Amino acid sequence: TCESAFHGPTHKPWDLSLSPGGSSGGAAASVAARLLPMAHANDGGGSIRIPASACGLVNLKPTRGRVPAGPLSGEPLSGLAIELCVSRSLRDSAALLDAVAGADVGAPNVIASPARPFIDETSVPPGRLKIAWSAKAINDAPVDAEVISDLEKSVALLESLGHELTEEAPQIHWPSYFNALVTIWSANLAWTIETLGKIMDRVPGSDNLQRVTEAIYRHGLEISATEFLTAQAPSTRPTAPPPPSSKIMICCSRRPWPSRRSSSTRSTKTPPVSTRRLGRARSLNGAPSRRCSTPPASRQSRCRSIGRKAACQSACSLSQA
Repeated sequence: TCESAFHGPTHKPWDLSLSPGGSSGGAAASVAARLLPMAHANDGGGSIRIPASACGLVNLKPTRGRVPAGPLSGEPLSGLAIELCVSRSLRDSAALLDAVAGADVGAPNVIASPARPFIDETSVPPGRLKIAWSAKAINDAPVDAEVISDLEKSVALLESLGHELTEEAPQIHWPSYFNALVTIWSANLAWTIETLGKIMDRVPGSDNLQRVTEAIYRHGLEISATEFLTAQAPSTRPTAPPPPSSKIMICCSRRPWPSRRSSSTRSTKTPPVSTRRLGRARSLNGAPSRRCSTPPASRQSRCRSIGRKAACQSACSLSQA
């Protein structure tokens, strides 16, 4: 998503041979390079969390309905896509969330307002928390050993602060979850491209779409209404949620899409545009992000060598952010 044929690849400021992640990679690279204190980003499957993890930034994907998306769209990407930013500090993200939170006219979902401003929450002791954590990828893909090591250090730190940690993860039927993701994304992309084509008076095709985008667009046009609604049915959601006693879950996983994670691999090399193939779209085998709408955030555990950062992600209870 950050390696377009039109402009070429976006690079990570810490190491120009590495990718900043995506899809908000340009925003993350700009903030990491200190061009801006924060930059707009949105997230339907990791597009706030992944580039923030790759570039050493703070990210927050708020609860569905917390940030308005109208008037043109009530729930972008069937509710998966949420707007906010990548920033250099948790306080900056909290301050922006205070500034933009609230339902707009005609919003499909209106959630309860916070008890106090989010910026105030950054200085309030959380008390003793019950925290579930997992280093297992929901698609059983291997997780980078360095990422697991950093996760275990974060778990040890939380335990040293007096919190109760339990290793536990939601049970997910991966094939159903992934198939639902492909259907939801493809159908939404097809609708978006068709709408933009009418606005711009253009016919979508190979002369104005890159190959992967066009392939997903063509697939989306073939999806029926029944298939689309089936993809959003409860049967495609996690078969078992985190235990009710757990207010936060920390997870790491390998791929860009799974819920409650940043990225379990370190920064990857930026390939030349000419080396990209349609098959790369198939490698993004993640699940629909945050089908339960729990708001995730992550922080950098530490900077090891230039360009190599890892993030541990946490997800709090619904509507707390």
